[in-house]
Amino acid sequence: MFDETSSITPINQVDEVPANNHVIEKSKDEGRNFPTHLLQLKKYAFLEEVSSLKDVDTIFSVPDGVYRDELAFDIAESVVNLINLSIQQNADAVFFTDKSARPVAHLFRKTWQLCFPQTDMPEVRFVNIGKEGGEKYENTEALNELRNAHRRSIAGRKVIIADEFVTSGKTLVRAKRILESVFPEARGFIVTGIFSNIPTWYSNKLGIGVMDKNLPESNSFVSTSRAGFKRSKMYGIDSEETNASYKRLSSQRDINRMRKQLGNLARCIADNKFVVPLESFIAMPFLPDTEITSPDLKKLRGEQATKLISQKPAM
Repeated sequence: MFDETSSITPINQVDEVPANNHVIEKSKDEGRNFPTHLLQLKKYAFLEEVSSLKDVDTIFSVPDGVYRDELAFDIAESVVNLINLSIQQNADAVFFTDKSARPVAHLFRKTWQLCFPQTDMPEVRFVNIGKEGGEKYENTEALNELRNAHRRSIAGRKVIIADEFVTSGKTLVRAKRILESVFPEARGFIVTGIFSNIPTWYSNKLGIGVMDKNLPESNSFVSTSRAGFKRSKMYGIDSEETNASYKRLSSQRDINRMRKQLGNLARCIADNKFVVPLESFIAMPFLPDTEITSPDLKKLRGEQATKLISQKPAM
């Protein structure tokens, strides 16, 4: 899954990467078969079809006060926006921040494949940024591992960093800072949130088949995709309700069921989409501005908006 065949000179600090280890690669833009249109949804046709879906309890366990159709459309529209952003920015890769990114990455892949079956898709990768102040931010081995794992996916390329749900935005800011420091040879990084509402699988993130590579210390930036119940011990969660939810999603069979449900949702999107010219509108990153949004994210939000608007395709 990862490139672990080569080693690099140890990195002593986050902002220090040995210059003689930079591997400058050409962008994939040359010769790449990328979509020439953007997507939009036929909202009411989509809602009519998605309302008939059966066996979608995993992705549509609707919280109080939220309508099922509203949640379904938010999920679909958010994934479409991420696809449009990837197309318009000629993104070579989309890096999803774990821990709960596997379902949305699966939906992203399936939707792209169904809507643009004869085109190239950005490489999908995962990065375990984790909480602020973790030991791994000062850990040379962890930083080296991060570079070795993703060097070929980032060197000389444009990368979108996508966080499933943004509150303060500190995770996105931290992810961009770390990746820029470890991969200065990248063509650029764009950060974005994905959903405006917390996805229903978010509270069940212990059971979606994502584990740290080095348990229990959680001292790695690199994620693997093994399912396992013992991860709940790392979070100290032992409530009966939470463990019951975890058990429903802890087996490979249940993970496969969730993938099937996401595939059905992707088909609903593909059945009820229409395409518009690439220059029809600017696909913008989704970065909410609320009372708890961090100043760093607000600054980054403004900088990205100014840059993307200035790059608007000619009409």
